[in-house]
Amino acid sequence: MNPPPFALAGLALALSSSLSLASVAGQAPPACSVEFLGVASSISALSENGTVVGQRAVGNATRAWVSVGGQPLALLPLLPGDQSSWGLDVNEQGVIVGALSTSTSPEFGGRAAEWLPDGAGGYSVHALGQLPGHSGSVATAVNNLGDIVGYSVSGMFRYPVLFSAPGGVLDLNPLGVFDPQAVNDQRQMLDKQSKRLDLDTFVVETFPLPSGPPSYSATTGYAMNSFGQIAGTAVLATSTSCVYQAARRTNSGGWQMLTSCSPLAAAFDINDRGDVLYQAISLTKIVHLEGVGEFVAQQFVAPDAGPWSVVSTFSLNINDARQLAAIATNTETGVTGAVLLTPQGQCQTDLGFGGPGPARLSVCGGDLSTGTTATVSVWGAPESGLVYVVAGFVAAPTPFFSGTLVPLPFLLAVPLGMGPAGSREFSLGGGAGLGTVYAQCVTLDASLPGGFGLSNAVQLDFLP
Repeated sequence: MNPPPFALAGLALALSSSLSLASVAGQAPPACSVEFLGVASSISALSENGTVVGQRAVGNATRAWVSVGGQPLALLPLLPGDQSSWGLDVNEQGVIVGALSTSTSPEFGGRAAEWLPDGAGGYSVHALGQLPGHSGSVATAVNNLGDIVGYSVSGMFRYPVLFSAPGGVLDLNPLGVFDPQAVNDQRQMLDKQSKRLDLDTFVVETFPLPSGPPSYSATTGYAMNSFGQIAGTAVLATSTSCVYQAARRTNSGGWQMLTSCSPLAAAFDINDRGDVLYQAISLTKIVHLEGVGEFVAQQFVAPDAGPWSVVSTFSLNINDARQLAAIATNTETGVTGAVLLTPQGQCQTDLGFGGPGPARLSVCGGDLSTGTTATVSVWGAPESGLVYVVAGFVAAPTPFFSGTLVPLPFLLAVPLGMGPAGSREFSLGGGAGLGTVYAQCVTLDASLPGGFGLSNAVQLDFLP
């Protein structure tokens, strides 16, 4: 059955006007529910599927903890003789890496460790070793492929290492890298000097300093997303205390300054949308939502989420779903601990079929009934590139170059320019008598077979 003419006109009007006119820039951040995870002193990492790791004090010792899917946090087990631990990173399989120690903190005599989920809600713990003759080690990052990086300690010196190398702990120091900070699923490792090491080829990329004026003397890397984009600090060539700027580095645009200079500025987390967490002139953490605006975490707490006050100077993490892991205080009970903030609303059905290429499409927020609004998000596209959003009333998955195109015949193909991080958002109103619409993004990407990439397809159910 062919859709009626008014439905076709409504589809074109609803989607094309949104694409061309309705940017979400300047709007409020998503309203989030708040789940209390338990008493804790710091957050270390937040996985894409909502697993949070961090630290808390137990007696006079520091202990690592984990919370899965908003559940109450649990302390991670120790090996016999140990009394402290750090949990520093977690992947989507729930593997956690960090360190153990027989002392009150892994800062003293730490030994790199990993915790593996046992499938029954518990974890087994394993020491990862260190370089021969060294006194200790710490695992700092893990990816979804099982690569684990960190450092091994000899006296006052730290040596960068790959703990998961086939032949045992591998010394990366001869490659000229230092203090591994992150490792992504492209097997790129970021060090603290903003160098990027390819673990397949062991080739090190050293990036130019930010272009001036002003002049810069160095950069520092603290976090990296799946596409190799970096969050860190640009160091000014100055003798004053106004020496740092929080910065983000994209692959095609180089370093982009997020703040003016200050003694405290730094960017310390980045997700695949290009969202960045940073601090500017104070220790207050700022959430930069790409294409939307700058916020403090308290602005994400929904009015009906309860009496929660986010401690803005404490640790904070963000994932691609724009969940935030934070430290907050319940203003009624006075209890302070770890919380997980999750955007409210619903997401339209993800049908899959993504690839080739990493582009992603989501439609989340209102339920697309009359009077509601949802946010359409595209990310993982070529930086500052061009994407076509195609839509139609029929889902007929059909081979398209090296992927699968779902909306066929597509009745709309609207060009959309991506931002510098390869992402873009716009608002979409509900209702309009459209019924069910299928949408997908086609990216222009010369690095892919045929020069095209495809996002996942999404089923949009427009309600009365």
